[in-house]
Amino acid sequence: MRILVTNDDGYSAPGVHALAHALSSHDVRVVAPQNQKSACSQSITIRGGLSVSKTEFLHTWAIDDGYPADCVKLSLSGVVFDDDWMPELVLSGINQGMNTGNIVYCSGTVGAAREASFHRIPAIAFSMDSFRISNFDRAAHIAKAIVDLVGEHKMPDFCFLNVNIPCESEPGGEDALGVLRKGGPIVGIRKSRLGTSCVVDQSIRQQDGDIKLQAKLLYDSDAQEKQDDAIDLSLGYVTVVAISERNMSMAERYLNQLFEGQVEIGGLKVL
Repeated sequence: MRILVTNDDGYSAPGVHALAHALSSHDVRVVAPQNQKSACSQSITIRGGLSVSKTEFLHTWAIDDGYPADCVKLSLSGVVFDDDWMPELVLSGINQGMNTGNIVYCSGTVGAAREASFHRIPAIAFSMDSFRISNFDRAAHIAKAIVDLVGEHKMPDFCFLNVNIPCESEPGGEDALGVLRKGGPIVGIRKSRLGTSCVVDQSIRQQDGDIKLQAKLLYDSDAQEKQDDAIDLSLGYVTVVAISERNMSMAERYLNQLFEGQVEIGGLKVL
């Protein structure tokens, strides 16, 4: 399968290369921003120009000052590659930091997957729930299993998946949004739903007049009973959510079909 991989952490980030390496049996090409572009949502460049350069990494191109959605648009337009290569699947990630609930609307990782879906290209966004993780091997193994499953089940047009993977290696650690991680093993994988958790601003003006930017994740007080992706992730589950900007019921039917009859995915029990 021809797979385009991008991200919002930059072309040299470890997550994007762990993902590409795990999928090396496929025809994989990486096109990613030159620099960090987190929280840029689905932004695109409409003024000036963008430069594309081949990087020191195999089959990897960098878009100077471009956004993740730019990487997808340019790759699909045919101007990045010297041949007529066109992806059958677009993957975004593996992101450093979770993308659950309403965070998906400001995420550059998810924005790239959404951009691909607008072009009727199946897409999956992958994120981990830590900003400090450096080893993505387990997450990449799980991502490959999900990619293989999606390869067996045609994704509807204008649909994409959002996958979040717990971080196992930081017991008691606290990520940049102040969310306490239990640090235990991944307990399973489950289809979930997009919750209403969101990032709230807690910036303060310091005595010298400068503003210190701070943010915190705010959970829905009823989410524990409703079972959404943020809660499932905090309990140690890999969460898979189907999203469509046109037909959510169609996306949810696809997710049900994807999980139907599955006992394990990537060595994880479906729960």
